Amino acid sequence: MYFKFDAIMNDEDYINFNVFYQTMTPDGKRGIKRARIRLIIVSLLMCFIVFSLTQSPGATAYFFTVLLIYFIVFCLRKKQNAVNITKRSLKISRESGRHLYPQYSVMEFFDDYFVESVDGIRTEIMYSVVKSVKILNGRYLYIDINNTGFYILPFKAFSSNEECTVFIDFLRTKVQNVEFY
Repeated sequence: MYFKFDAIMNDEDYINFNVFYQTMTPDGKRGIKRARIRLIIVSLLMCFIVFSLTQSPGATAYFFTVLLIYFIVFCLRKKQNAVNITKRSLKISRESGRHLYPQYSVMEFFDDYFVESVDGIRTEIMYSVVKSVKILNGRYLYIDINNTGFYILPFKAFSSNEECTVFIDFLRTKVQNVEFY
């Protein structure tokens, strides 16, 4: 069987992928957990420094309360934090003349492997190295390559719902782990 798709991506697609990765995947959740732990450690260290400098339990309690509120807001806004971080990364990359994602690629799926072609560079990937395929709300299909990278196929690349269904059924025969979010 053979499938060919023109994958046209924009900033919104890239931001949505990063929000998904940071808030829904095990690796992303671990990263958020590590950031929270670092924030707690830094906050406690700062409270210790404030107490050491002021010798005032009241000032330390006030400072601790402010940091606690900041920490709670940080935890509650993890999706918005992911959006902001990704937008900042996009801005920095553009200023340096780089792109963080291919705006246009051709993805071809064969029986034993698939190919992504970007700017004349072809990358062949065997299905055996695909860790999982993640399907997000009928909007995106993410192909996880053993935690070394993802290939993003927006559903707008499909010509119809039927083509999408047939393609997902095809992937299920090639990849053991197909997850729906």
